[in-house]
Amino acid sequence: MRLAAIAYVIGALCALAPPAPPHTLALSLAGLAVAAVLRGAPRVPAAFCLGLAWTGLATNAALATWLPPALEDQTLVLGGRIDTFPMAVAGAVAFELDQVERRGRAVPGVPPRVRVSWRGAPALGLGDWCELRVRLRRPHGLANPGGRARETTALVHHLGAVGYVVAHPANLCAPIADRNTLHGLRAWLSHSIARAVPDGPSAAVLRALAVDDRSALTSTQWEVMRRTGTAHLIAISGLQITLVAGWCFVLSRVTVAALCARKQLYPAVRAGWYGSVAAACAYTAIAGSGVPSVRAAVMVGCAAVAALCGRRALSWDTLLGSLVALVICDPLCLLGSGLWLSYCAVAVLIVIAERAGDRGWRAAWRTHVAMTLALAPLTAVLFGAVPLVAPFANLIAVAWTNIFVVPLTVVGMLCAGEAPALAAFLWDCAARLWAPLYTGLEWLAQAPALPTQQIDVPGAALALCGLALLALPRAVPVRLLGSALLVAVLLPRTAALRTGEFTLLLLDVGQGLAIVIETADHALLYDTGPRWWDGSGDAGDSIIVPALHARGVRRLERLLVSHADLDHAGGAASVLRQMPVATVMLAEPVASLRGTPRVPCAAPARWALDGVDFEVLHPAIDTRGTRNERSCVLAVRGAYGRALLAADIEAATEQALVTRVGAALAADVLSVPHHGSATSSTPAFVAAVHPALALIGAGYHNRYGLPQAAVVARYRAAGARVLNTAATGAVEVRVGHSGVQASGYRATHWGFWQQPER
Repeated sequence: MRLAAIAYVIGALCALAPPAPPHTLALSLAGLAVAAVLRGAPRVPAAFCLGLAWTGLATNAALATWLPPALEDQTLVLGGRIDTFPMAVAGAVAFELDQVERRGRAVPGVPPRVRVSWRGAPALGLGDWCELRVRLRRPHGLANPGGRARETTALVHHLGAVGYVVAHPANLCAPIADRNTLHGLRAWLSHSIARAVPDGPSAAVLRALAVDDRSALTSTQWEVMRRTGTAHLIAISGLQITLVAGWCFVLSRVTVAALCARKQLYPAVRAGWYGSVAAACAYTAIAGSGVPSVRAAVMVGCAAVAALCGRRALSWDTLLGSLVALVICDPLCLLGSGLWLSYCAVAVLIVIAERAGDRGWRAAWRTHVAMTLALAPLTAVLFGAVPLVAPFANLIAVAWTNIFVVPLTVVGMLCAGEAPALAAFLWDCAARLWAPLYTGLEWLAQAPALPTQQIDVPGAALALCGLALLALPRAVPVRLLGSALLVAVLLPRTAALRTGEFTLLLLDVGQGLAIVIETADHALLYDTGPRWWDGSGDAGDSIIVPALHARGVRRLERLLVSHADLDHAGGAASVLRQMPVATVMLAEPVASLRGTPRVPCAAPARWALDGVDFEVLHPAIDTRGTRNERSCVLAVRGAYGRALLAADIEAATEQALVTRVGAALAADVLSVPHHGSATSSTPAFVAAVHPALALIGAGYHNRYGLPQAAVVARYRAAGARVLNTAATGAVEVRVGHSGVQASGYRATHWGFWQQPER
């Protein structure tokens, strides 16, 4: 049965692996194979075919609920129930609507679950029923090295669209939930904790631990816990569910044993397992039935079934059984990062439990070290960095939280209805115990993280194999092979650049521009992308720095900001704060870089790195005109090709460059001026540059309508291949001895559900 369970999961993974969704013919063949195998063939092929067929059908069904392209950016009147705690983000309120239905003209295609933001929203609560005018789009994220896949998150959470509420006097929301409903109970508990605990930040943590209400957590709190690797503490997941289930196991067993001590009417151990399953299910429901909590409840249920059948509760059969149950109920859970972290952690516990060895504190220490090493490769895959303080921070924080904070919080929830004063006292004690722990985490968060070169899934698998080999007894000869596998994972996977070669990486920053230029031993950054309109951050912090770390860049030789528009300079301060930069070049002052030593980005500046020449063609020191017209234009010339980065220059500057530079303006690769606006890319400029590759950094369905269709047609008529980051994601161009080679990140790295290059 173990082999059949593994085969089923492998079949499910194979259905998610192709570059295109499984077609009906493939699913039919899988069904026929199942029918044939079930007539007497082994179980393993049947399980594989079942996993392939069922996951393929589930994926196609989920993708079919996504918003049709024809309804994107249309104003729709939708009704639905608020299914998550509304979260305030820079003046707007974000929440998910469930049971969505279309009002007015019946047009099919509206997803049953959407996520929207509402600027200027009234007071909203969990469970409110709303009728809103909204504009929706299909789930679409920014695709970059080291970035996170927003489409995958939407698919895992069954979100069919994202959008925003259009201001309209008829928008309304009415509370329909009370304490007798699950939503009403969760909202009441959250408000009760907020009223009982005067310390706002501590109250926010308790609300997250109690009912998964993260709406009051600040960005500073998230950053502290992210940098210390302890963010999992405030997500109701396996640790908290198992802890509560363990308490109820002990309580139920002791109670039944005491009541039936003489007659032995019912085995106390069985009562303990039933109580633990009931507690896990109840806590999961109170927590909102999120993916991590459901996964933990299923694992507790499988452990209970194994124990009641006379088997070991913590075993490989329990692990595989719970995994297969989850994949059958929701095959898309395989795309969630938390699943692999939690199951890897449980696998480590099983390995340690099957070994006869130390007991007490020494065993706990060995378990913690083994868990840290085993989860490090997956952490590098999922988050692009491994916090150096995470092992020490978790050693203290996990024990402190689960021994003191979580028990007091849960007991307070049980007392809230009949003894509110006692509940308030318990919650206040939990908050006071959390405060010194958070102070220590703030101090640890100042330590640096270890950024890792991007490790893909095969690399993580190699690392785990290497750790497994190192865990073998010392007498095993192949044990040293584990070290070789770990070293192989950390080696660069891209061919080293030769002298005279260079690469351009046009990052997908939405409506903006950011280009990383790499030579054999150096790296430069041209523009830094936008600052987000909602005030939640900028491209430097969330896109550029992770991408640089993913590519192994630890230092920038130069940072060039073409001009001060926020879509080009918005992330500059974040890049400088997190990345050493030798020289900063600015075409004009940037407010966020006031006081930073800099040199002018003005013609005729020239320098060379590793056989590649760089020259600023525009502007001159005394150039006048609009901000766009004064953009810094950079020419990159290697031994095997040329590139021209033109920022936001417009027609007048293009004509001046054609007149002054002439034939030297020709380039194999062009960063299209002004994101493909009709005010740029004049016929004379396109003819003078005559690029083989035209790169456009534009946002998906941006409000400016860029790039203009006429501009794209002009470049294509000149023989250029046009790549737009809105469709391709980040674009990597290698200019070397093999010529000019370009690839879009979506087409080469991500799944078929993430809208690959069209």
